[in-house]
Amino acid sequence: MLDALRRGSKSWLAKSLLGLLVLSFGVWGVADYMVRGGGPKPAITVGEQSFGAGYVRNQFSEDLSRLRRQGIELDAEQAIAMGLLGQTVQTIVQGAVLDESGRRLGLVASDDALRSAIQNDPLFKGADGRFDRDRLSRILAANNLTEAGYIDLRRRDMIREALVEPVVSAVGAPAPIVDVLAAHASERRVAQVLTVAKAALPAPTTTPTEEALEKVRQENLDRFTAPEYRTAKALLLTRDAVAGSITVADEAIAQYYEAHGDEFVQPASRRVTQALFSSREQADSALALIRGSSASLDEAARKITGSGAIDMGNVTDSSLPAPLPATIAAQDVGVVGEPAQSPLGWHLFLVTAATPETTKPLAEVAPQIRKTLASDQAVDSLYALSTQVEDLLAGGASIDEVATQVGLPLLAFSVDSQGNSQDGTPAKGLPGDGAFLKTLFGLGEGEVSPMIDYDGGFFIQRLETITPRAPRPLDAVRAEVVALWQDQEQTATAGRLAEGLLSRAKAGASFEDLAAAEPASRLSTTPPVTRDGRADGAAEADPLPGALVQAMFAARQGDVVRADGPDGVSLLRVLEIRQPSAEIAARERASVEQSLRQAYSADVANGYSAALGDTVGVTVDQGVILDAVKTN
Repeated sequence: MLDALRRGSKSWLAKSLLGLLVLSFGVWGVADYMVRGGGPKPAITVGEQSFGAGYVRNQFSEDLSRLRRQGIELDAEQAIAMGLLGQTVQTIVQGAVLDESGRRLGLVASDDALRSAIQNDPLFKGADGRFDRDRLSRILAANNLTEAGYIDLRRRDMIREALVEPVVSAVGAPAPIVDVLAAHASERRVAQVLTVAKAALPAPTTTPTEEALEKVRQENLDRFTAPEYRTAKALLLTRDAVAGSITVADEAIAQYYEAHGDEFVQPASRRVTQALFSSREQADSALALIRGSSASLDEAARKITGSGAIDMGNVTDSSLPAPLPATIAAQDVGVVGEPAQSPLGWHLFLVTAATPETTKPLAEVAPQIRKTLASDQAVDSLYALSTQVEDLLAGGASIDEVATQVGLPLLAFSVDSQGNSQDGTPAKGLPGDGAFLKTLFGLGEGEVSPMIDYDGGFFIQRLETITPRAPRPLDAVRAEVVALWQDQEQTATAGRLAEGLLSRAKAGASFEDLAAAEPASRLSTTPPVTRDGRADGAAEADPLPGALVQAMFAARQGDVVRADGPDGVSLLRVLEIRQPSAEIAARERASVEQSLRQAYSADVANGYSAALGDTVGVTVDQGVILDAVKTN
């Protein structure tokens, strides 16, 4: 949704700007500007803009969290190895280069242009096709954005688009190439399909011999091989391990409250209803109705614009763009004030209630402060405990002796490289951080790891034994091997039946006659399908099997060919090769043309972004960034 919020632009080329420039920065190379170094230098410098290591670390963490929400589980080191950190840096540099270039050129997004862009954004239009202020508020709230924050975001993106769109918008795709590719992509084929389905065949009546089962096991040995298991002990030093020994004095709580008073201030707020107008004249007319005929704000707004007033709820100064906070603060409760202008238009506000600024008393926030201080002390205690453990190990104590002396239990476990126990279920009690398993599988038998820090604290491991990867004996996997043997037998039977049918079809027999003669077969005719196996208007998740589609588009019209799939064996005859309707063909040609234009535009953007980067100057301190990310 945040991406959609940022894409209220004039063309698809501007909307694909970020993707194009990420590619281009990858070409002209953050690497070209990377220098090692230390000291207090910023992690990234672009022109007069600087970004600290903490900012880069936070952006990297957000990118990593986004991947995890998509089901891609990576730890920080894996993500770095796969290039995610480089992509994060590229994105930061990309935006900063555009911002710096826009600043040097004196580009600005006027309030009128910004207002027009927001009000014409389809994302914020209601069912009647008109700008819906309430819809804007709901969308921003759902994305944790204030109106002021979104306006700033949109203004910055408009300037970025103004820089890039003139460069890429004129890029075109050669018509002859588009025509050829579009004709290829739009081709539809209709085929008659005769399938011998394994499910329609009787189960094998013979009992497999031991030799047959062993042959199946050997031919699929990877499938029936147990992974390497490692048996180890670990000492985990966590905040929970030290939390019980921490006491926070009342004096410390009072001192924290005094020093961090701003944290406990509830800013003044007002319950506000507003009506939005496109011009000062409309706002003045509505205000005249309210003052002259006792109409409500909602009634006046509906009469002038057709849309009613909106209850904004409780608002604070920080949630609105200037100069609206000052306007609202000056209004009396229960009175509609004078019109006020913002980048969104002209506003009339009605303040229905006002809540003054308040400060939460110490008694109310003491539990919260106690928890904060205890957490901080737990970090200090944890580091002290880790130092004690390292000293004991350096003095020759075993990991068992260390655990006894510091009063913590040893965790015993046996896992594979995925963290699963020998019964195939995830091992319990192990840190979820990827460094834990990575460290374990880097040890030799009897070896003790160094102290490793991870997100939850520290750990030390001692590897006891290694059980090598080994094939499981037939008796341990007999049921799975028998099932695979039965499947292979049915596949072979389906193949033999299909080959017989194929010979008869090539000799002139019709698919209808063949289907009538073979009870295990089924006959069907496909709708016109495309090269991705989908029929026009068919469900998105219901394509034809890939092997069938590949055979269909490899055959000539009238040919009979075979296609093997996981569920059986099919014969098919291409009945018809056709092009879609003129309307669909035009739509698909436009899609092909757009894809080509994007590809060509990426090449143009490469050169453009290289020039911008050279002009404004980019420095990325790789050492500072890596240190910050790896010590997080």
